[in-house]
Amino acid sequence: SITTNGLVKASSGNGILAQSNASNADGITIVNNGGIQVSGGTGIFAVRNVGSGDVVITSNGAISSGTGGAGTLGTGILAATNPGANGNVIVNLNADIGSATDVATGTGISATSGGSNNLGNIDVNVTKASIFAVGNGINAQMFGKGNVTITGTGAGTISSANGTGISA
Repeated sequence: SITTNGLVKASSGNGILAQSNASNADGITIVNNGGIQVSGGTGIFAVRNVGSGDVVITSNGAISSGTGGAGTLGTGILAATNPGANGNVIVNLNADIGSATDVATGTGISATSGGSNNLGNIDVNVTKASIFAVGNGINAQMFGKGNVTITGTGAGTISSANGTGISA
């Protein structure tokens, strides 16, 4: 479990990276309360490779480009269970990813259930937040047996310069 209350900065790489190779049932939980500024990487990257357990990301702080200047954030949030893992992938976005003048160069949110035997669901919830990306605004891919649910609540914009606003 990772909780941030202050600003996280990365000048070359990921803001927060959590990876589980444990075969137990413990999940990955990340809560961003203070904001993340990244150049050349992903704001929050969480992946479970084996075992059973949910990947849950809640971002209450904005994710934007860092010291490299506007347009240097790669992907806002990447959350996944890989083949060999079982569990839900849940992303709760309550603050912006990028802006009209600071567009992420990749995908805004990527949520993937990668195992054909995974019984978990993908849930992406965007509440009063905007996403600005060159690629897909939200990309949700289910390769397992679960459901995909994307919910938007309140005012917000999903903007994709060269991709699809929501691809599920």
